[in-house]
Amino acid sequence: MARTSARQRELAIRAALGAGHGRLIQQFLVESFALSLAARMLGILIAAGGLRILPVILPQTYHVRRESPSTPRFSYSLWPQR
Repeated sequence: MARTSARQRELAIRAALGAGHGRLIQQFLVESFALSLAARMLGILIAAGGLRILPVILPQTYHVRRESPSTPRFSYSLWPQR
């Protein structure tokens, strides 16, 4: 709730200072893209770390298949899904 009111206040100040509708939308899109990219990169790092840790944690009866990340798989993970 407090976050929303702070965001509304920020938008009101930007609009009062002359930021147009398009500029505000551009700001939202850039912020969303940056957060999305950071989250995806963090997810890739966590997954890579998990692939290294899982064989140590799991008993030897389980087989963990390790594959090197290929470009198509990596680029698919960066492409926005519908």
